[in-house]
Amino acid sequence: MNDSTNTPSVNQFIHNPSDSLGGYINVEEIEKNDCYYEPELRYYKELFSKLKVSYIEQETKERYLRCLLDNPPILVEPDENAQLDRLNAQQKSKLKEKKRAVEQLIDHIETGCTNLSNEYLTLTDSCNSTNKLLTEIAELEKSLHELQQDEQAKRPVLSDLELKIEQASTELKELEKRCNSTSSQKTTEENRLKLLEKEFSVLQTTNENLEEKASSIRSELASETTKNSARKDVEQWYKSVIQIYKKLSVNPNDE
Repeated sequence: MNDSTNTPSVNQFIHNPSDSLGGYINVEEIEKNDCYYEPELRYYKELFSKLKVSYIEQETKERYLRCLLDNPPILVEPDENAQLDRLNAQQKSKLKEKKRAVEQLIDHIETGCTNLSNEYLTLTDSCNSTNKLLTEIAELEKSLHELQQDEQAKRPVLSDLELKIEQASTELKELEKRCNSTSSQKTTEENRLKLLEKEFSVLQTTNENLEEKASSIRSELASETTKNSARKDVEQWYKSVIQIYKKLSVNPNDE
């Protein structure tokens, strides 16, 4: 309690409220900085809470002293205290309801402020875009006016462009003719290529058949060579047997 009464800001506000408020509020700073409001509101909230406490303290002291110093002294009965408690409870309930209403109003104001700031931003953006469009339209109007003024001077240039367009169109036609001729040649070459592919496939099949026949002939020749070698071996064996038989069949008396 003593700290609240001895605070210089509270005493300054009690004795000279206009100067104390003027020393803390600066309109230029509020315009420059948007974050200035929150600390200011916090400061004044604390200040008024301190003022409330000091006021209640001074009021209770004054009432207590009057009760003691009046002649005759004022005596308070328990019924009066109970009645005062009931009145205080009613007043507190009303105060709570008013506080709730104030909080709802503050929430509504805050939402309205946010919506208003968003609308302001969108409006400024739209204004900037419209200003840009207006400047572009003005520039286009100037260029159009200059073109209209210089139309006569630029006519020969248009004629040259027309001649160039005609030349380009003739060249384009010639190129189209060449393309058509090359496309026809391409089709003929493609047809020839297809015929050659067919002939190549036929020749490939004949080559495969001939290779198969050659392999079969080679196998036959190899089998015949093996047979001939076997016959020669048998002939030699017969000859050797005959010679041996002749030698055995010769009579020693004949010798």
